[in-house]
Amino acid sequence: MHAFHSDKAMRMLQRLPESKAPPAGVPEPTALTRSFRTFRAQLVEEGWWQRSAWSEARTLAPCLLLFVLGTLVARRHALLATVLLALGSTASGWVAHDYVHGRGRYEPWKRMSESVEQIESVGSTEGVSEIWNCA
Repeated sequence: MHAFHSDKAMRMLQRLPESKAPPAGVPEPTALTRSFRTFRAQLVEEGWWQRSAWSEARTLAPCLLLFVLGTLVARRHALLATVLLALGSTASGWVAHDYVHGRGRYEPWKRMSESVEQIESVGSTEGVSEIWNCA
């Protein structure tokens, strides 16, 4: 769960109440888990979690392309259109999930901008609110 969330999301998790005692029978992290944690820290240090205008465009382009293609083929190829639109909705859901957690310097602008949010947010494409997506 912690592997790909932003620092802001990790701070949100830290505010959750903790149990008084750890659950019984929880094993220690494996060597593989420890290796993954080291690898993730390396990626963060190398800047893989930093956003740029180019990375935003690369993130949004597949979603928008799937919606456009699905819409264009809808009259002649209903099954293909259904698959393309479903993939676009799924992809936009993950993008919206990412934005709700607030990754990067572009996030506050996106959440305030109604026009951009209507294009990229699962809240607009599937009728799911930001609160639901953050839960």
